[in-house]
Formats: sequence, C-alpha cells, structure tokens
Amino acid sequence: MKKSVLALISIVMVLSMLLGCQTQPSVPAADAATTTGSPEATAAAEEASSEPVKLKFYAYGYQQLMNLPGYEDKTQNLGDVYNLLIDEFTAQHPNVSIELVALNPAGGGTEQLDVDIASGTMPNIYYDSLLRVTKYNGLGYLLNLKDYVSADTINDYVAGSIDPEYVWNLPTDAGPMFLAVNKTLFEKIGALDLLPAEDSREWTTDEYLAALQAVKDAGIDNTYPTIFWAANQSGDAANFGFLFGFGAKFFEGTDYSKVVLNSAEGLNAFNFINNVVQSGLSVPGAAALNDDDMWATWQNQQISMTGGYSYLQVLAKESAEPFEAYFVNFPHAQGQPNPPFATDTHTLAVFKSENEQENIWAARFVEFITSSETWIPLICQAHGTLSMRNSFQDKLTLSPELAAIAKRMTQDGVLSYGPTCPKWSELRPLYASELQAMFSGAKTPEQALADFETEANAVLAD
Repeated sequence: MKKSVLALISIVMVLSMLLGCQTQPSVPAADAATTTGSPEATAAAEEASSEPVKLKFYAYGYQQLMNLPGYEDKTQNLGDVYNLLIDEFTAQHPNVSIELVALNPAGGGTEQLDVDIASGTMPNIYYDSLLRVTKYNGLGYLLNLKDYVSADTINDYVAGSIDPEYVWNLPTDAGPMFLAVNKTLFEKIGALDLLPAEDSREWTTDEYLAALQAVKDAGIDNTYPTIFWAANQSGDAANFGFLFGFGAKFFEGTDYSKVVLNSAEGLNAFNFINNVVQSGLSVPGAAALNDDDMWATWQNQQISMTGGYSYLQVLAKESAEPFEAYFVNFPHAQGQPNPPFATDTHTLAVFKSENEQENIWAARFVEFITSSETWIPLICQAHGTLSMRNSFQDKLTLSPELAAIAKRMTQDGVLSYGPTCPKWSELRPLYASELQAMFSGAKTPEQALADFETEANAVLAD
C-alpha cells in the first residue's frame, strides 16, 4: 500500500473511530502480573533490581499514532506516543531510563536499526510490523519472553497469535484479513440474500461464486464482481484466506522448515482462485494490477467485494457516493471448517542482552504496554485493528462490522500464513511471482504451485 493512501486513511480513522477522551491509566495490570504466572516469570520479577538500568527502545513511526484523542497536544510528531509510554513506565520505575529511537519510514525505516546493529549497538526493545520484526528472530537476536512475563498474559492471547512456548514477540494489535462486500450494491441488484448471515458472516465457496455471478449478471457498466492482483507482493494476502478455506497449509509443523502448499488442498485453492480470474468474475488483467488498483476500484464502486482490512470501511464512507461496507470471512470449501484469519500484526520484541537486568526490565516494559487498558484500545483504534488479547475485546470501541469480525476471530483464531517464518522476506517475492505467472496464463496452477514449493524449500534449506 502506498504511504500517501495510508496517511489519508489514518487521519480519517483517527477522527472518526477513536475515543473522544482518555484518562491517564493507573498502575497497569502488567506490573502486578509479573509477580504471578510461571515460576520463571515470577523469578524474573523477583530478581528485578532497583539499580539504575538504561534501555534503548527502537519503534517504527506509524502516522496513525499521531494526534490521538485526549493526547492531541502530545502526539503532534511521529513517535511522540512512544515517549508517553516511556514517561508513564519510568514514573513508576524511576531506576529505569529508556532512550527512544523513532524509526522514520520516510528516512529509511529499519535501515537505521540494521546499521546500528552492525556497529554493535543493539536495541533492547523493538516495536514494528511482524513482517519486519520476524527477520531479527530468524537471526537469533530475540529473547524468549516466556520466562519473563506472566502466564496470564501469554494465555490471554488469541489462539495462533503467538507461540506460547517460544514467545519471541507480544503483539499490540493486528488487522485481520477478510472480505469487504459492497452491501449497497447487493441491495441495489436485489441479491442481499446471497450474502452471509449477519450472525455468522460465514459462507461456502459455492455461495461466494453465486454472489459474484449475480453481480456479473446484473450487467452494471464498468463494475466487476471482485479483484485479484499480482503486480506487487501485497496481492498474496488477499488470497491466503482462500487457501485456508480449502484446508491448505503453508508449512509443515511449526518450525518453518518445509513448505507443503503443493497438496491436493493447495491445488484446489489455486484452481479456484485462477478460475475466478479467468472466467471474467474479476477485474481483467490481474497479473498487471496492484493494491492501488484495488483501493481505487473499491472506493469507486467498480467491484462488489475484495480481500482487505478494516480501512476499506473508511474508503466506503469517503466515496463520492458513500456506500455500506459489510465484512465477512473468506469462504470455505464444502466439508471444511470456517477458515482462521490471516493477520497483519504490530508487535513488540526484546533483543537478548548479556545484562540480565536489561532483559528483565525490557520484558516488563513490553508487558506494561501490551497489558495497558488505556494504550491498547487507543493503538487498536488508531490503526483500525483488533487486540490480540481476548480480555481486551470488550474494551475496544469498534464499528459493528469490525465487532462482528472480532467475534469471528475469537472463535476461529488466527493463522500465520508466513510472516513469522524467519525467511518470509525471501519467500514472499517467490510466491508473488508464481501467482503472477498463473494469472497471466504463463503457467498452469499445477506448475505455479509446484514451482513455488520447490523454490521455497530451496530457500529454507539454504
């Protein structure tokens, strides 16, 4: 997605979705929790020294976290919100000082972090998208937080959002990927009955195809049932839900040592996606389209549905002719369960330090943030995302549509399609390339799927 689009969307979301006013929180539950839970976490808390400790906190500067309601005068600049977090924590723990290094997306983003690491300057705490954090886990830099935070915290996370045995990150929030449907359009063509029910948001692949066909049969000029795209890497996330809906698995086991997507289930999913593209149910030229095309066709009501995140609702409201966005899960094949959600996650991690006090206090800072009943709702609402903590679901101010997805996510869980794999940054372009080859007709679904698995496993074996 383009930064300009994100900036516009984030401003709108902050103005329309966030809480009007927040009060400063009391001592967070996280600090109390660190004295309970696993024996290891209890021991870590007890071993926390009152001696001075200096920590470095590297945080990606998300524009969505600017101008937060209740803190407008304190969040004018990129990264200001992190100083508020630091001030609150260090006020409770005066022996701890935390230096913020705000990573500016316009100034190279994580390049500064990589340069500092190469020169021997390791951060203690890092906040960023899981897609970027995962690289440092693959390099062996990140601390297993299981021995440093409470069992109550770990057990409170939505199923699949963390590894409860190797807790190398604690998410603040995540944007689940789902299908956004132009409900107004379906009402216009008299086909509301083809959409999933309000109380379930669940449907089969046959029902999904029937809805697409109804839009095509309506013959609305310059309007297509849906869109797939493969000109850039972002197109992968828009079809992972279909993979899961057919029962396909990306990896064998949980160690990311082998890709197993080339299966009967994976091939069924590839054939299904490709048939939608080739049969005229999708915007023509999928191989040459990108996410900018998706944003534009959705907002201009040239498509009836698309895979995406919650800010599609904002775009619907900001359309020249506003329309109602209806959120549903990806369809599942007959006999398959409702698929889990793929997510785009913002998360915190702790880099290993030879100084154990730094590890202990960095972990306490991370648990403080992820357990804050003030900051987590604000972060979620600023990003237009959901908390990965079950106990926070009723503390968020959500639109009815996002609330429906939150309910489904709690029931169905989330599934990592790849970002937590240490080598995902190398696998993702391979997948995008094969998807493009399939959509263009250069390869059959069988060829594209087989070639991706071969190439991916060669990377993993290297």
